[in-house]
Amino acid sequence: MTDPLIGPKSPDAYEEAVLRRIPLEILICAGLIALAALAWKGVGAGLFAFLGGVVAAAGFLGLERSLRHILDRGKKGSLRRGLLFYGLRILLILLAFSLIILLSPRRVLAFAAGFSALLAVVLFEAARALILLRQWKR
Repeated sequence: MTDPLIGPKSPDAYEEAVLRRIPLEILICAGLIALAALAWKGVGAGLFAFLGGVVAAAGFLGLERSLRHILDRGKKGSLRRGLLFYGLRILLILLAFSLIILLSPRRVLAFAAGFSALLAVVLFEAARALILLRQWKR
């Protein structure tokens, strides 16, 4: 695959570059969402929108590191350990949203918008990879 930003790469190197780039892109996207929330609803909404993006980026980094650790260890105990980490991850996300709802219920939508930056970035990267794959096959 050839990426205009990183040049010709093997599939593994391309995946590594994408995985390094995603948390930064989440923060940039959350920053843009925060600016929109700031202009529309004020400082509090902007801050919570950016905080949602920070939580999403941290969650992505944690997921990536735990998956690497689990996969490096081999099959023995990986399924149980993986299920434990995913369960804890879901509980932490629920805890974060619950705290936002309890402390500032009016800001939960701003936090969710910032947290959704993860989805926007993953969709962007998937579309980008498909375009690059299509160019590569020509």
